[in-house]
Amino acid sequence: MLMLLSYFFPTYWKNKLLFAKNILSVGIRDGFFIACLSNVSRSKTTVLNVQSIPLPEENPAQPPFEAQAECIKKTLESMKKYDELIVTESCESIVFKELEFPCATREQLNLVLSEELEPQLPFNL
Repeated sequence: MLMLLSYFFPTYWKNKLLFAKNILSVGIRDGFFIACLSNVSRSKTTVLNVQSIPLPEENPAQPPFEAQAECIKKTLESMKKYDELIVTESCESIVFKELEFPCATREQLNLVLSEELEPQLPFNL
């Protein structure tokens, strides 16, 4: 659907943005939630708002990460309307693993992948 939308309503022409848009970039780093709202137009990028909020410590009386989720939610609601959201993740939180498979069926691949991935994830597949 997105490909069709960009085909009929292009956003770029000759590497120039046709319509200005607000882009919100967010990420978590070193215990802080960082949000940056920028307006990107044809010829310039303007930073409209930057917030760096310390994330609260986990409270044993609450479900895990509820305080942090509330902090993130309030920050996102305080930002002006945005057209695009970009979420960044530190590479310490990403697992890279290279696997080689002989010809296999989809079911066999699903079984192998779930066995390889499950120990790395904080939740069950």
